[in-house]
Amino acid sequence: MGAGTGTTVSARVKPTSPLSADNTVSLLGRANINYYLATLTGGRLELTQRWFSTMTLLASAPFTATPGSWYELTLSFPTSTTVTASVTGPGGTSAAVSAADPGGTSFGEQVGLLARYTSASFDDVRVTNALPEPTPTEPGPCPLSIAYAIGAQYPNSFSVNITVRNITQEPLNGWTMRWTFTNGQLITSLFNGVWYQVGPTVTARNPTWWPVLAPNASLTFGFQAGGQGRGYPPTAFTVNGAPCQPTFTM
Repeated sequence: MGAGTGTTVSARVKPTSPLSADNTVSLLGRANINYYLATLTGGRLELTQRWFSTMTLLASAPFTATPGSWYELTLSFPTSTTVTASVTGPGGTSAAVSAADPGGTSFGEQVGLLARYTSASFDDVRVTNALPEPTPTEPGPCPLSIAYAIGAQYPNSFSVNITVRNITQEPLNGWTMRWTFTNGQLITSLFNGVWYQVGPTVTARNPTWWPVLAPNASLTFGFQAGGQGRGYPPTAFTVNGAPCQPTFTM
């Protein structure tokens, strides 16, 4: 499930024992080896990044969570450079914080729940994505050649590099590629692009720092994924709504 740019993760959380600086409940986003946390402590809402062995507090605000009450905890990634956290509770009590995303490597696209040295109930975990859709146009011929290269494969994971080339005579100002996995594959991280996955369908877009692809120019992006289907080629490729036929190599 995607937790990349434009994604909001939320869950209902009910602490069932008192919280403190050490006894906390958290909602995790972009989880893999590293992750981000929206955390309720003894008297604060905290937004934290875990990067390998380092925990960095990005922002915090006063908020007291009472054991036995339900709270809506939210972690979102509205842009590629911003991360936010918020909480709402009984009677409309709320707090929100936002911080610059320090970035880093080895983040994934999973979500999670964590009760640290305490007990809690969790419910209604939701993931939504607000990436804007491209302006609808009549699909023409596929504007890109697509080379889908399946790399290393392991029992439960695999890697893929995708090289696209603008085969039109005009600069391509933004592109959106979609495809459908056929065997339950799930992307865990992607480089050199913006993406999300809903069920078997993946949406990938040009990186924000490379909005225009000149005629005959190429760009390579890639991903790590898991699932029993491993590197089996996906189907139903489109670019900006136009059907495309990639070449596949292993």
